[in-house]
Amino acid sequence: MSLPAAKTRAEAATKELKRKWQGLLTSWDDEVSQTMTKNGIDPIDQEMSRTLEAFERMDALIRKASAECQEESSW
Repeated sequence: MSLPAAKTRAEAATKELKRKWQGLLTSWDDEVSQTMTKNGIDPIDQEMSRTLEAFERMDALIRKASAECQEESSW
């Protein structure tokens, strides 16, 4: 799987998690759900944001390295 494809899948999974969690909260809003949001869902969301940014940086580095290798091979 390519890096952009993995990023796309991770984004989709994160959106789906958030969508389903929000749907669940429409019928479950108590101290336990709030604790799960604070200690489970929110940290996952924050970590995924950082992970998606890392995917972008890695993809840019890989493309740069690939371009540099192609330039050197054309000498």
